[in-house]
Amino acid sequence: MTTINSVYQIRLIGKVSLSLQNHIDDMQIRQEHGKDIISLVGQLPDQSALLGLLNTLNDIRFEILSVEMLSGSFDTSSLNKLSRE
Repeated sequence: MTTINSVYQIRLIGKVSLSLQNHIDDMQIRQEHGKDIISLVGQLPDQSALLGLLNTLNDIRFEILSVEMLSGSFDTSSLNKLSRE
Protein backbone atom coordinates (compact mmCIF):
# COMPACT_ATOMS: atom_id res chain seq x y z
CA MET A 1 0.00 0.00 0.00
CA THR A 2 1.53 3.33 -1.04
CA THR A 3 0.95 6.41 1.08
CA ILE A 4 0.75 9.72 -0.76
CA ASN A 5 0.31 13.31 0.43
CA SER A 6 0.84 12.50 4.09
CA VAL A 7 1.50 14.93 6.94
CA TYR A 8 3.94 13.66 9.57
CA GLN A 9 5.06 14.76 13.00
CA ILE A 10 8.60 13.72 13.89
CA ARG A 11 9.81 14.31 17.45
CA LEU A 12 13.55 14.52 18.14
CA ILE A 13 15.82 14.99 21.12
CA GLY A 14 17.99 18.09 20.82
CA LYS A 15 17.93 21.78 20.10
CA VAL A 16 17.14 23.49 16.81
CA SER A 17 20.36 24.05 14.89
CA LEU A 18 21.38 25.52 11.55
CA SER A 19 22.27 22.02 10.37
CA LEU A 20 18.75 20.82 11.15
CA GLN A 21 17.17 23.81 9.43
CA ASN A 22 19.26 23.16 6.31
CA HIS A 23 18.02 19.56 6.01
CA ILE A 24 14.28 19.67 6.64
CA ASP A 25 13.05 21.65 3.62
CA ASP A 26 9.51 22.96 4.17
CA MET A 27 8.72 21.28 7.48
CA GLN A 28 7.72 23.42 10.45
CA ILE A 29 10.09 23.33 13.43
CA ARG A 30 9.03 23.82 17.04
CA GLN A 31 11.28 23.57 20.10
CA GLU A 32 9.14 22.43 23.03
CA HIS A 33 9.34 25.04 25.78
CA GLY A 34 11.79 24.14 28.53
CA LYS A 35 12.70 20.79 26.96
CA ASP A 36 15.32 19.43 24.60
CA ILE A 37 12.59 18.13 22.32
CA ILE A 38 12.00 19.30 18.76
CA SER A 39 8.81 18.72 16.82
CA LEU A 40 8.91 18.70 13.02
CA VAL A 41 5.59 18.80 11.15
CA GLY A 42 5.19 18.73 7.41
CA GLN A 43 3.98 17.01 4.29
CA LEU A 44 6.07 14.35 2.61
CA PRO A 45 5.17 12.96 -0.82
CA ASP A 46 5.78 9.28 -0.07
CA GLN A 47 7.38 6.71 2.21
CA SER A 48 10.69 7.02 0.38
CA ALA A 49 10.88 10.72 1.29
CA LEU A 50 10.06 9.89 4.92
CA LEU A 51 12.82 7.29 5.09
CA GLY A 52 15.26 9.69 3.46
CA LEU A 53 14.47 12.36 6.03
CA LEU A 54 14.78 9.91 8.94
CA ASN A 55 18.17 8.75 7.62
CA THR A 56 19.32 12.37 7.29
CA LEU A 57 18.23 13.16 10.85
CA ASN A 58 20.19 10.14 12.03
CA ASP A 59 23.24 11.21 9.98
CA ILE A 60 23.25 14.67 11.63
CA ARG A 61 23.00 13.00 15.04
CA PHE A 62 19.44 13.66 16.16
CA GLU A 63 17.80 10.96 18.24
CA ILE A 64 14.31 10.22 16.90
CA LEU A 65 11.66 9.84 19.61
CA SER A 66 8.59 9.23 17.45
CA VAL A 67 7.12 9.41 13.97
CA GLU A 68 3.38 9.86 13.56
CA MET A 69 1.27 10.22 10.44
CA LEU A 70 -1.18 13.03 11.22
CA SER A 71 -3.10 12.76 7.96
CA GLY A 72 -2.72 11.01 4.66
CA SER A 73 -4.37 9.23 1.82
CA PHE A 74 -3.63 5.82 0.39
CA ASP A 75 -3.26 4.72 -3.20
CA THR A 76 -5.49 1.66 -3.37
CA SER A 77 -5.10 1.05 -7.11
CA SER A 78 -2.73 -1.86 -6.48
CA LEU A 79 -5.25 -3.41 -4.08
CA ASN A 80 -8.03 -3.18 -6.67
CA LYS A 81 -5.80 -4.82 -9.26
CA LEU A 82 -5.00 -7.71 -6.89
CA SER A 83 -8.64 -8.30 -6.02
CA ARG A 84 -9.56 -8.64 -9.72
CA GLU A 85 -6.93 -11.35 -10.38
